[in-house]
Amino acid sequence: MNCIVVEQVEPTRLARTLDWHLKNIENYQPYFPGHHYRQDKDTLAWRSKPLCELIYLVLILHRLGLASSEYTALQQRTLRAAREFEWEALMAEDPSSSVCVAMAMDLFALHAVPMHGLRAQFLRGRTSGYFHSVLRIPFRDMDYHYMMSKVVSGDGPGALEAGFSMTAFGLGKNPCSYTVNDIYSLTHALFYLTDMGAIKLDRLTLGVADGRLRQTLMILVAMMLRGDNNDVLGELLICVRICRLSLDGFEQRLCAQAMAKILAGMAPDGCVPSSARSIERAACGNAKFLEVYHTTLVASILLGLGGE
Repeated sequence: MNCIVVEQVEPTRLARTLDWHLKNIENYQPYFPGHHYRQDKDTLAWRSKPLCELIYLVLILHRLGLASSEYTALQQRTLRAAREFEWEALMAEDPSSSVCVAMAMDLFALHAVPMHGLRAQFLRGRTSGYFHSVLRIPFRDMDYHYMMSKVVSGDGPGALEAGFSMTAFGLGKNPCSYTVNDIYSLTHALFYLTDMGAIKLDRLTLGVADGRLRQTLMILVAMMLRGDNNDVLGELLICVRICRLSLDGFEQRLCAQAMAKILAGMAPDGCVPSSARSIERAACGNAKFLEVYHTTLVASILLGLGGE
């Protein structure tokens, strides 16, 4: 009796993380009950944060040209979730939501989704000063100007460079004394300045030519490699890649070890936890969505940038 043997190809690690996002798509919804876990952050803006970050992942992978079946399925489901959400209500409740709304508008524009009412309300919020009625720390102000440049005209690179000068790196702070928020101020600033790798950094003004940026990132990678925060470590590795830094042999090995550390914690279901404690829970299938989703998003971006 003849039989046909079909070789089963194991999904890539990127495919596994994308499949995890898709299987947990309901948890990305702003009205997911599990989001009500802190009274001081039980707002619509806070609960919409995971969905906005998922939208950002989808936009990044689209620009990278990813065309896998896992990505296509996730993209379509994310679009549906975005279309079901009341972005107008979010804007009315919280002026700091402008960045999240801009991400949704960027996704809608990509898929030619009509948004006349949403866009009109968004422009009113911007021109009236409503969006500026909240005080943003420098790298969050960069966040705002970066997304404005995506959906409306008039926000140039000057605002980004001004914000960058006020980050821990821009102020010349010793990287060995960086707090986690200091690290985030650098990683997010580099996300925006490079447009996630699409724009080459200005070598003369941003500490690239003299090696200060590379040195700072390597110090921080080494620090976080010894720590217990794979979320921050993953963002640092993203920056190493999107800044197109030329690394020596030791630095390459350091980054390879950091990447291996992050992916070593990947659970059987495809999620990538951040801490040793959450890795143990995820390995048993007991990790909560909110403690693993963001690091899994970071890992998806890393793997996408790596061309996996």
